Amino acid sequence: MKSQPLNSVNWFQQLIEEINKMQQAFEDGNISSLDLYLMEERDVLQYLKICKSTLYNYRKKKILKAYNYFGRNVYFRHEVYEAILKQLIK
Repeated sequence: MKSQPLNSVNWFQQLIEEINKMQQAFEDGNISSLDLYLMEERDVLQYLKICKSTLYNYRKKKILKAYNYFGRNVYFRHEVYEAILKQLIK
């Protein structure tokens, strides 16, 4: 997704499109593209516009969960989206 303010209408529309794209690929059985489902740590930092210490605190508070994938921290894209939406609802 392109970089936009997190609360803009366009951002929410893009988020819904991304979720629909992931859901459609999953329903079609197309799980070959891990980019649809996984985000590397640097991508999460850039997407959320936060620093590493903030991301560490999110993991510590169990807002986000990191998975070790061949020695790298990766995040499920849908979990990142879900965490954003939960934080906006609070």
